[in-house]
Parts: sequence; C-alpha cells; structure tokens
Amino acid sequence: MAVGAGYYRDLQRRVETLDAVIGIFGLTTEGLKTAVAYARKGFRVLCMDFRVFRVEMVNKGVSFSRSVSDMELFRLVKSGKIKATTDAASVRKMDFLTIFPTTKAGMDGSDNSLRPILEAVSENIKPGVIIGLDDEKETFSRHSEMEHIMKRAGHIYGMDYLFGSFQPTTQE
Repeated sequence: MAVGAGYYRDLQRRVETLDAVIGIFGLTTEGLKTAVAYARKGFRVLCMDFRVFRVEMVNKGVSFSRSVSDMELFRLVKSGKIKATTDAASVRKMDFLTIFPTTKAGMDGSDNSLRPILEAVSENIKPGVIIGLDDEKETFSRHSEMEHIMKRAGHIYGMDYLFGSFQPTTQE
C-alpha cells in the first residue's frame, strides 16, 4: 500500500508531538547511544537486533556502552521509552528506522551486516517508513544497494518507503 503526502504531513505532526516511533536496528554502542538520545528527547524508541544477548541486556537496563549509564538506560526502559526485540515484525511499528550495521558476523554467529538487516526490514516495513544508515553519507553512497533489496521485495521507492536520515530538532 503506497502512501501519499497526507501521510507525511501526519508524520510531521507526530514528530512535533513526539508520537513518532523511532527504530534503531543494530544494537552497537553507537546504536544504543542514539536510542538513548532519542528517548531523552521524549520519543518512544524500538531497538532491534539479531543478537539475543544485546536485546536482553537492553531490556534489563544493562548498558554495554561507556556513554550510557545503567541507571539512565534502566530508567528509560522502565518508563517505556526504550524497548528492544529480535522480532523483525516490529519494524511495522517504526516511522523512522536508522540502521547500525556491523561489518561482519558477531561472535555468536549472527550477521548484523546490511544485507540481512535490509532483507528482514523489506519483509516487514510499514508503508511510508523513512530508512537510513547511521551515517548520512553512507545512506546515499549505498542507496542503490539498499534500493535493490527493497525492490526485490516488491517495494517502490517514494511510494512505500524513503531513504533519508532523521534528526529531530526538539529541545532536550
């Protein structure tokens, strides 16, 4: 189902009222730091990762990043501002999705590189989602690779999804 301009006007309103759901795919140290930054601003943040141990740590409020304290993460999880999951279907709840891919398979054998992430995303996107990588320049340099995966899943750029970055301008 394609979306139109009305959807994006509504999305803008949801951003302004902090009702948009921010997705973080890839619980790297930078992914967690970014999730916490959005939650501090008042957004609900849904984190996703294939690594079960990272998801469990986040949901227990245990940080694996030096820049995020356990106490702050625990408070944000307890308040419902941050939640983590391994369920790819959770992508359907996200208005914006920032992907933090790793360069190779993890020690547990999970692969958080871009291709498997985008394949999971492409099967589960909510029409109108805005997808980007953790680095805006990387989003644009890998645009054709990302679009190829999305097209293969039957999605149309500009109709079902957009590539871009989300950087809220709300006050902290």
